[in-house]
Amino acid sequence: MTFDEYDDDEQFEEINPQFYLEEHSVEEEFEEDEDQLTQEFVDRLIDKMMQFMHVLVGHDLHSYQKPLSRRIIEAVLIGKGDEITALASRQSGKSETVADTVAMLMVLLPKLAKIYPDLLGKYKDGLWVGLFAPTEGQAETLSSVTQLLLTLLLLTLLQLTAPPPTDSLHLL
Repeated sequence: MTFDEYDDDEQFEEINPQFYLEEHSVEEEFEEDEDQLTQEFVDRLIDKMMQFMHVLVGHDLHSYQKPLSRRIIEAVLIGKGDEITALASRQSGKSETVADTVAMLMVLLPKLAKIYPDLLGKYKDGLWVGLFAPTEGQAETLSSVTQLLLTLLLLTLLQLTAPPPTDSLHLL
């Protein structure tokens, strides 16, 4: 994977959170009998998860943040206990990248585990996450950002699934 693959000018179709509340066929993107344990399959799944994260957090990552996010996702998907390090300047969005990625994984993996049990069955009951940083303050910041993202997601889902107010109902 090259750095040139990540282009900030990349255009996305309009993606609405409502889309993810509706039933959609996964077979449109992946063949039913496709081997879930190939690198090609994992790479395509990561692409789709990156698109979902864009919708989930409300913004796209910068081109220099995407390789770190993709690497974290790949390590979780294939179950390697890799130690992943990132060397980046101050205020470049390292914590934001990790928080966005972790929040997306916590939301999406239990659902994907039902669709791809060979690859992701171990996440059917959820994903436990520990967030660590060099100082307690940094760890608290990272944890707070992740919790805020998950809380905002929950509030958005509650709004999308709430019944309409009674004053807007019209009886026939």
